[in-house]
Amino acid sequence: MLEIEDNNKVVSTVSQATAILRYLGKRSGLSPAGESPEDQLVAMEIDSTMDFIEDALRLVVPTVTGPEKALLQNSPWSMEKRLPSESELLKILKMVGHL
Repeated sequence: MLEIEDNNKVVSTVSQATAILRYLGKRSGLSPAGESPEDQLVAMEIDSTMDFIEDALRLVVPTVTGPEKALLQNSPWSMEKRLPSESELLKILKMVGHL
């Protein structure tokens, strides 16, 4: 959770991790905050990468903790053996219709 303060008074509280990362990226200069088309394109590419990672984690995390773990135990993507490679993760995303 991120609390934004002004004169020692909390003016905003944000609990969504992706929103916090985007805010901190812009504040730190790691993500462009400008209005130019070039800045907006770079920001969109950064957002796209962050969203891809979030989508991928939604698919991978249940294989470690949820009922999906039992379904994948004998598959090549079993988390018991190793983490999936990038190409295997792309195959998973295609299989479930995310790509």
